Amino acid sequence: VSVGDAVASLFGMRDTGAISAAEELAAAYEAVDLVMAKIEGRNIANQIQLSKNKEIIEDLTKTEEERINASNESSKLEQKNIADTIAANEKALKIAEKELKSQRSLAAEIKNNEKVIKSFGGTVELWMEKRGVDVKLWEKKVEEALTAIQVTENQSYDQTKDRENEITSIKSTNIEKTATAQTNAIAASKTEKDNAAAA
Repeated sequence: VSVGDAVASLFGMRDTGAISAAEELAAAYEAVDLVMAKIEGRNIANQIQLSKNKEIIEDLTKTEEERINASNESSKLEQKNIADTIAANEKALKIAEKELKSQRSLAAEIKNNEKVIKSFGGTVELWMEKRGVDVKLWEKKVEEALTAIQVTENQSYDQTKDRENEITSIKSTNIEKTATAQTNAIAASKTEKDNAAAA
C-alpha cells in the first residue's frame, strides 16, 4: 500500500460511500424502530381484548368451551406480538453484527497504518475517533440485541406455560363442578327416597 493510498483511506477520501453507509445504517435502525412501535401499538390495542378474555376465563358461569376459546385467543394475540418482537430483534442483531464487522475491519485498517498516522503526528486512537470507529459500542449493541431476543423467547415460554396452566385450571374447575352437581343430585335423590320411605 502506498503512503498516498494509506493517507487517502485514513482520511476517508476514498470512502465515498461512508455517508451513504451511515445513512443506510440509520435507516435500517429506523425501520426496526418503526416495527417495534407498531408492535407496541398493537400490544396496547390488544389489552382491551385481553381484558375481555380474562373476564370470560374467570367467569365460572361461562361454559368450558367459551373459557378455553378466550384463553386460546389471548394466547394467539400474545404469541403474535412475541414472534414479531423476536423477528425485529433478530433484524437489529443482523444490523449490529454487520456494523461490528465493518468497525473491526476499519479499526484493523487504522492500526495497520500506525506508522503513517504517527508520521502526521497523530495517534491510532485519534484516527479511530475521527473515523467514528467504536468497536466496543457495536459489541454492546450486539449483546443488547442477543439479550432482547433471549428475554422475549423467555416471555414466550412463560406465557405458553401460563396459558397451558390456565386451560388445565379451566378443565379441572369444570370437573369439580360436574362432580359437585353429581354429588348434589345423588344427595337430592337420597333425600327424595328417604322422604318417600318416611311418608
